[in-house]
Amino acid sequence: MDPRIVCLLLVSVFAPSLSLNAHQAKPAARITVMGVVFCDICSNNTFSRHSYFLPGNTNST
Repeated sequence: MDPRIVCLLLVSVFAPSLSLNAHQAKPAARITVMGVVFCDICSNNTFSRHSYFLPGNTNST
C-alpha cells in the first residue's frame, strides 16, 4: 500500500480527536444574586389606605 495513503488515513482518523481536545469549551459560570425587591411605594414609604402586601408572593428573575 502506498505510504501516502496510509499517512492520509492515519491523519484522518486522529485529527478529529486532537481538535476536540484542543478546543474544549469552558464551563459556564454560575452566579447567584441575593437581595430584596421593593416596589416604588415601599421604597418611598408612601402607603395609602389601598396599599397591601400580597401573601405568599415570590419574586424571581
